[in-house]
Amino acid sequence: MDNLELFKECLNNDEIIWDDFYTSIIFTKSDFKNIDNYFEIAKNIKEKIITIKQLKEKWQNENIDIFVEDILNLLLTKNWWWKYNEFACFLHTCDITIDWIKKIKSIWIQEAKKVIKDITLEYIKHRSIYDIVVKEWIVALYDDWASRKQWKTWELKIKTILIKKGYTFTENWNDFLNWDKTLAFISSNKWIFSAENIRIKLWIVYQFNKDKKKSSDVLVKNWDNLYILEAKHLKEWWWNQDKQFQEIVDIIWYSETKISYIWFLDWIYWNFLLKNNSEYKDTNKTRIEVITERLVQNKNNYFINTYWLEKLF
Repeated sequence: MDNLELFKECLNNDEIIWDDFYTSIIFTKSDFKNIDNYFEIAKNIKEKIITIKQLKEKWQNENIDIFVEDILNLLLTKNWWWKYNEFACFLHTCDITIDWIKKIKSIWIQEAKKVIKDITLEYIKHRSIYDIVVKEWIVALYDDWASRKQWKTWELKIKTILIKKGYTFTENWNDFLNWDKTLAFISSNKWIFSAENIRIKLWIVYQFNKDKKKSSDVLVKNWDNLYILEAKHLKEWWWNQDKQFQEIVDIIWYSETKISYIWFLDWIYWNFLLKNNSEYKDTNKTRIEVITERLVQNKNNYFINTYWLEKLF
């Protein structure tokens, strides 16, 4: 089956609306397993805030600074996802981030304490404060932030699918070049699988990276065949649909004899982008024609969804 037939086959197989793979990623992340620790930290922060509130009511302001420093240290606890409590969310409302607090503390510790003190007093002023912390609140905050932490998880989906197909994930060139079926994540930084190293090791132009000033996502080797995958996990389109579509199809415009470029479009956006539904029928027909034209001109390249990712390799 050539690349055009494969694309047409993908059009007949929609992406599923809810992909439980991404949910499984969330529930296996170490930070979710640390919910009990987050709960204890959130409870300690609440206790300090309540103490400050009580001291303020008794006009004992001179003792407040001790507890402000405790709050600051709790917020900066190592390996703690700081957004999982009410006060940290209030910081965000005040346009203050923990990263900002970390930088300020490393240079001007007194300034960092003053910021936390001022915001704590504002929190006491504007929020009802109860002396309980419910673990479900922490879990709910985690759930709310979970989708924002799925950046690059489509790489893990590709990795999972290919490993089931007999590929081996590697982080060094020796294994990648000598093993028959391997994959590696491409980095935009000066790491092992940087764009420049890919050009040198594989003797390819990798023009897409040069023109777009960006790296793709995954490098795959299937015996003598090499593939560079650009992946997107999209559930909705941007306000500028034409621009988004152009970025999506750019990679399959490039052609090299030694390597195939693949666009892997994951999740529900596939169904809206290309299906001939009544609302977008004319626009989607044009998109399909553009993709078809590029695939005809570049027979080594592919435009696929999950259905054919599981079959192509």
